[in-house]
Amino acid sequence: MNRENDEKNKLMIEEQAATIRLFTDLTKAGSWVIQFAPDGSPASVQWGDGFRRLMGYRDQSDFPNEMESFLKGIYPDDRDGFITNMTACISDENIMCTTGNDFRFCRKYGSIRWFRSRGLLSRDPDGKPLQYRGVTIDITQEKEHDALYAELQNEAASLDTIHEMLGSGKWTMDFDEAGVMVRVNWSDEFRRMLGYHGRDDFPDVLESWSDLLHPDDRERVLKDYIETISDYTGQKTYDVEYRLFFVHMPVSMAMMRRRSRFSVNQPAVISRSCVP
Repeated sequence: MNRENDEKNKLMIEEQAATIRLFTDLTKAGSWVIQFAPDGSPASVQWGDGFRRLMGYRDQSDFPNEMESFLKGIYPDDRDGFITNMTACISDENIMCTTGNDFRFCRKYGSIRWFRSRGLLSRDPDGKPLQYRGVTIDITQEKEHDALYAELQNEAASLDTIHEMLGSGKWTMDFDEAGVMVRVNWSDEFRRMLGYHGRDDFPDVLESWSDLLHPDDRERVLKDYIETISDYTGQKTYDVEYRLFFVHMPVSMAMMRRRSRFSVNQPAVISRSCVP
């Protein structure tokens, strides 16, 4: 009977271990536990197998339950900052509970990835740390997205400066598979060129622009527009000059030049060539 119970317990433990492994692998997460000595210094650490796999290791044979196993793998530029943050977290556990600690780690076979560690610190009645139980997750994709977004923001800012210096403004139009326009986006610099401030007084619809066309230019400009978006080779360039009325200044007109090569999500540019 005892042998049968032992077999059932063993099977249950194995199933739980398999479930935990599946969860940690799917979520790219790994757990760890740090025990503290009476003087408040770290006394021992236990790395979960999910944590080891996250760092590119297998088990205790290549990643022992020692702090040095982990610390030596932290990217050199991040190591001092990580240790400083961990020390601060012992004094204020809210840091680790909320923002956590981000760092890069050099995995076993040389790849470098971003991780974030968060944990809960338990204390004795005197406030001394007893145990740190935490989880580390892979945030490489998040960091790459952040870096890409920052790069795009910088490029957008540079492009805005160029448009402002040249007196030009960009716009985009999106089309469905049937070639029907489903969305237009007028940039802020284009709106400013015409004396508008935002979507409230110059909405993202084609008529915001087309209704301002000079009557003598309207048919020619729109005909060119239709011919260009109907060219599925993408080789035809929409390059037209025309006059626009300024709604806020009824007697004023501006000569504009609109240039683009139409394709899905292809940005285009309108530039002001002269203002009579």
